[in-house]
Amino acid sequence: MLNIILAVKRIKEKLVLKATKKGIWEDFGQTEIGKLKDKYGYEWYGTEKEKKMAEEIDLLENWCMSFDDRMLEEWKVIMGI
Repeated sequence: MLNIILAVKRIKEKLVLKATKKGIWEDFGQTEIGKLKDKYGYEWYGTEKEKKMAEEIDLLENWCMSFDDRMLEEWKVIMGI
């Protein structure tokens, strides 16, 4: 479980850096989410562990969908960019 939490954190940081350079685009983060689903599996009807991993992926997807310029500025401050 800790692995997926760390992976999500790294993906968020990577996406913030990309958004700083390229801006925010329509399907922001979808490539990374797809890779995460492939790597960790995405199963809402599996074991409790699988459900928790699916929940973490969904939280990341929601974060990506709501990511905007205001959030970008907040993350840049958090990351010290």
